Amino acid sequence: MNITMNSFLKISRSALVPQALNSAGSVGRMLSAADVSDCAPRLGGRRMVSPRTGITLIEVTFAIGVILIGMVGLTAILPLAGHRAQDALDFDTAAAMSDGVLKEVVARNLIRDAALTGVQNLSYSSGGKEFTVIQPFCLDPLLADNTAPAVYEKYDMSWFPFYSTDHDPLVDPSSTYTISPGFAGQPRLQRVGLNAFSSYTFPQRFEIARTWVESPNDLSELRPKDRTIPAVLTGLKATTGANSIIDGKRIPTGAYSWMITVDPDEQSRYGSMAVVIYQSRERTTDFPSAPVETANQNAAAERIALVGDAIGFAGGAGGSVQLLSSGATLSQLTSGNWLMLSRTTRPAATPPAARVASQVFRWYRVVGVDGEPTVYTPTNDTTVGGISVPASHSSNPRSNTTVWSLKVMLDGPDWDFSTAPSTDATTNSLTYATLVEDVVAVNEKTILLADFLK
Repeated sequence: MNITMNSFLKISRSALVPQALNSAGSVGRMLSAADVSDCAPRLGGRRMVSPRTGITLIEVTFAIGVILIGMVGLTAILPLAGHRAQDALDFDTAAAMSDGVLKEVVARNLIRDAALTGVQNLSYSSGGKEFTVIQPFCLDPLLADNTAPAVYEKYDMSWFPFYSTDHDPLVDPSSTYTISPGFAGQPRLQRVGLNAFSSYTFPQRFEIARTWVESPNDLSELRPKDRTIPAVLTGLKATTGANSIIDGKRIPTGAYSWMITVDPDEQSRYGSMAVVIYQSRERTTDFPSAPVETANQNAAAERIALVGDAIGFAGGAGGSVQLLSSGATLSQLTSGNWLMLSRTTRPAATPPAARVASQVFRWYRVVGVDGEPTVYTPTNDTTVGGISVPASHSSNPRSNTTVWSLKVMLDGPDWDFSTAPSTDATTNSLTYATLVEDVVAVNEKTILLADFLK
């Protein structure tokens, strides 16, 4: 039975009011469900079904699962996002600080012989001609002006890195061993301070250096547990006594500090100056007084390693290298760390000052680490990256220690590697890597050294 929509609405209203009177005054009967169903509208011969107004249990369960998966994903991303945000903040702070240090050093004219401790003038005469040679150096007031240069076994604070120039990187630096002639004459930076501090005592010099190299912008603040109370900056007292106030100089946290390396160019009066920014750097470095039992007991602030299996380093895109060092030193190295490569390009040059003039130092950022370090035990002869790890029964001093190897990817300038074997200082053109802790940024700039020796 087909009916129009108007007829259906009339029948529906009659069904909703079953007790309504008909035209004769009698009570109409209530329509049954079958009657209403028969009166339902049809489209194309099919009965139209009204849409549901609720959801099923399966739909609720599925929605809860989607929400839980999203929350788990968000929870996993938050720590990484926070770490990335902190890295960006550290990089921005370090970049701004390095620019400020560059400007201050140039304004004060500190990169000159008269302003620094140590001997930088290595000029010599040959064939009636005068050759000007400037000793590569590291301006590090914090450690250079801390105490007298400390020396123990192969540790030597007067150099950067703080190892003697004949130390074998594959041997424990805290042990006593026979020096291998093939590692004599390694490239090193002389660690120097400022002459202006030389008339003070060691504690005074250390405090002056600490105040100078630390960033004055990272101020220390006290934050109460009650977050409704504002934070308070800590500072020195302007006066002493019962009426003293704390409105004096603000105290920085000392989280950021700097060091400068200078590598003079052998062929010109220019040089490469790198401002190295540290975060939470160790203020002092203690050398072990006896052979260590674990790698953690050796000094970790500056570690040295041999470099082998170099790939790339052409076109300014960096490359990858294999690092090898003694198992008695820490092998910790992660993406974002910094290291310095060094090499003597003309080890056979004479006199010795000419050999020093040919030393090259450049900084690189670690952009990737290939897995965990591989540890080689002294059980049999092994060659890694063209470098020999001798057996325990050999007479080589390396036979008493393990060696770790790690492949890393570096970002930095081009570099020439020498594969020639080293037998003494006149043939030692190997590349060495200095692994430095707590470095967050390095800013290199070419400077003029024309008035350095004035």
